[in-house]
Amino acid sequence: MNDCRALLHVLTVSLLVLTLDADSEECFLQMKVRRNTVYEASVGQELRINCTIAFCNSSPPAVTWIKLNKKLVPVNMSSDIKTEWKMLKDFEGVSYLTFQNIHKRDSGVYQCESDGDVSHYINISVYGGVPSHTLENDALDGSDSDQDSLNYTDTEGPVALDSSHSFVFGLVRTLIFIFGMIVIIICVTSKPKCKGKTRTTANRQSSCSQQDVTIYENDL
Repeated sequence: MNDCRALLHVLTVSLLVLTLDADSEECFLQMKVRRNTVYEASVGQELRINCTIAFCNSSPPAVTWIKLNKKLVPVNMSSDIKTEWKMLKDFEGVSYLTFQNIHKRDSGVYQCESDGDVSHYINISVYGGVPSHTLENDALDGSDSDQDSLNYTDTEGPVALDSSHSFVFGLVRTLIFIFGMIVIIICVTSKPKCKGKTRTTANRQSSCSQQDVTIYENDL
């Protein structure tokens, strides 16, 4: 029985350690922007580019759009340039940068930035006439099923907690839990039953041996 208790204590401590290790795993932002993303538009058109971000906290992160112009400079908001945040699902959303009336000076390389992490380059080319090709990337607005087909594995900087590690931790915890239940069942079923020993106390009857008493009368 002592061996069972010791084994159960070891299993309990192991589960606690695994739980603490899983909770202490760091989680980072993940910028889901494809490499070599290119947008083309004509002067005066409305163009919207996007940056999907997976985050760890319950509140959405602050997102800044920057433009590469010899150095990274923040994009100045104006009546023609707007930003918008939209939640896609839990812990994931998309930041939009919309050019309502795009100009040729808006051509260049853009990135979205949050908490010190930046996305891949997003190249915008603005033409004076009708563009030869306009890339419409509306898959990230949550309405297109092609969103899942985008390849987000090749991203810069730290990424969110690796799902494979989460799976391994969950699997190990499950196996330890199952093993612990088996040990408990074995300990319970193999517990020796206390059989009470019935002690029969013999009723000893004290038999008084009666002796014949002969009374002699003395003749006085």
